[in-house]
Amino acid sequence: MSKIIYDCKFLRTELIENKRVFVNTWSTEDMEPNDFMKCMQDVADLCEKYQPRGIVVNTKQFRFTIPVEVQEWYDKTIVPIHIDAGIKKMAFVMNEDILTQVSIELTMEEEKAAQAIDTKFFATVEDALAWM
Repeated sequence: MSKIIYDCKFLRTELIENKRVFVNTWSTEDMEPNDFMKCMQDVADLCEKYQPRGIVVNTKQFRFTIPVEVQEWYDKTIVPIHIDAGIKKMAFVMNEDILTQVSIELTMEEEKAAQAIDTKFFATVEDALAWM
């Protein structure tokens, strides 16, 4: 069973209750860095509340290149919340925009994220959920 626990212009978060996994689905047209950061902080707050074991991030509609300073902010601010909430795995369903894909991969390769959270990249949400 699943339920939507967060829904804004850029991001919808669904909780797959039996797996204790979030599925984040992005739609980032016209998104600015502050919008990305707010969404990430809001979902991090939900991680503290629901304590999912993993997060699937569907980036098929992610058209935002994450600036380096935002990647660093994510590593310093969001990753510790994920670790404290008990997240062990993150799966990314990738889009075909290579620049966006690289910025996502670089964000997850930041030091804290790479050390604490098992991260893999997939072509479909179904494959990502199976890995969870």
